[in-house]
Amino acid sequence: MANCNRCWQEIRWLRDGLKPDGNARFLPLDADGTPHRCPAGSVLTSRPSTTVQIPQPYTPLVVADEVNQRIERLQEQLDENLATLGTIRGQAVQKAVEAAQALTLETLHTLRAAVNADLITAQRRIVAEAVEAAKAQVPVEHHLYIHNGVEKKLEHVRPHFRFEELVTLASLHKPVFMVGPAGGGKTTAAEQLSKVLGLQYREVSMNPATSAWDLMGFKNQTSGAWVPGVVEPCVRSGGVMMLDEMDKADPTCLPAMNTLMANGRATFDGELVQVHKDFVLVAGGNTYGRGADRVYVGSNQLDGSTLNRFATVNWDYDEDAEPDWTGRDQLDWVKRVQAIRKAVWGFNMRYIISPRASIDGARFLRIKVPQAKVEEWLIWNGMADEDQVKVRNKLGDR
Repeated sequence: MANCNRCWQEIRWLRDGLKPDGNARFLPLDADGTPHRCPAGSVLTSRPSTTVQIPQPYTPLVVADEVNQRIERLQEQLDENLATLGTIRGQAVQKAVEAAQALTLETLHTLRAAVNADLITAQRRIVAEAVEAAKAQVPVEHHLYIHNGVEKKLEHVRPHFRFEELVTLASLHKPVFMVGPAGGGKTTAAEQLSKVLGLQYREVSMNPATSAWDLMGFKNQTSGAWVPGVVEPCVRSGGVMMLDEMDKADPTCLPAMNTLMANGRATFDGELVQVHKDFVLVAGGNTYGRGADRVYVGSNQLDGSTLNRFATVNWDYDEDAEPDWTGRDQLDWVKRVQAIRKAVWGFNMRYIISPRASIDGARFLRIKVPQAKVEEWLIWNGMADEDQVKVRNKLGDR
C-alpha cells in the first residue's frame, strides 16, 4: 500500500507489465478498485521498492481493452489446445478402430478355420456313411484255397477270421477242436466247412449223459440188432461230424473214438471199418478240456489221450465280421453291443455278451421292438443291478 503525494489518498498498486525501458509498470488503484486519477509526474512518499514515476492516467476504457486482448489471447490458446486435443483424440480413435479391425479379422479367420474344420469332419462322416451303406449293398465273396489247390468261393457269407485255418486242417483230415466263448460261431463254422468241402453235415450236442454207445453204436440186448451211433454214417460214407460242446461230455465216452482218430479205422458190430477218405471230425467247446472255470462251470476235464488227437484253434469273437453277420442296416446296434461287451470285459465281470446279442437284437429291431426292451431281454436282465450301474456309467448312459 502507498499514499499519493498530491492528495495523500491511500492507494494500492497493481503490477501491470513492463514499461518500454524495462522497468516495472504499476497501475495505481483506489480502495474501491478503480484507477486513481492524479497528474503525471507526482512522486509517492511511500513506494513498493524504488522511486517510481506514476504512469499516465489510466481510464476504464484502457483497462477494458487490455482485458479484452488478454481474453483474446487466452481464447486463441484455448482454440489451439482444443485443436491439439482434437488431433490427439482423432489419432486415438483411429488407432482404436485399426485395433478393433485387426481383432475382428483375427476372430473372423479363427471362426472361418473352425467352420472349415467342422465342414471337413461332416463331409468325411457323410462319405464314410455312404461307403458303409454301399458296402452293405454289394454282394460279398470270400475265396478259400484248399491244400490241394482247389479254390472255393463263399457268396454273401463272411466267415470267421480263423475259418481258413479250420479249412486247412480239415482238408488234411486232422481233427480240430475249436475253443472259444459262447456265441462265437463255432457251430456255424462247422456247417460252412461242410459246404466248402461239399460234404454232408452231422452234429451231436455233447453232455454228461452222452455215452460211447450214442457215438459209436451198440447191439440191442433184446433183439440183438445193431443200433448205429451218430458217428458211423460219416465214417462209412464221409461227411463233417461236429461234436458240439465237447468239453461238457463225460470224459469216459470220448476215448471210444481214439482209435478212429489216430488209426483211421473203427469197429461197428464186430466189423472193422476203414474211415472214409472224406470223413472230417471237428469239435467245439468253451474251455480247453482242463475243467470248469468261473464262467463255464459245467465244463469237464477231458482225457489227455483224447485232447492229444485234436489240433486246437482259438475261436475268439470276430468283431470285424459281426456287422456282416448281423446285417449292416443295424450297424449302430452292433456298435452298442460291442461297447457293452468291452465295458464288461474291462470290469472283469462274468457275463457273456456274444454276437448272438447283436444278431438276435437286430431281428427284433427290424420289427420295431424298442431298443430299450431289446437290451433288457438280451443283456441287462441277466446282470446284477450294481454291475449294470457300473457298465451304464462307463458307457455314459443317462
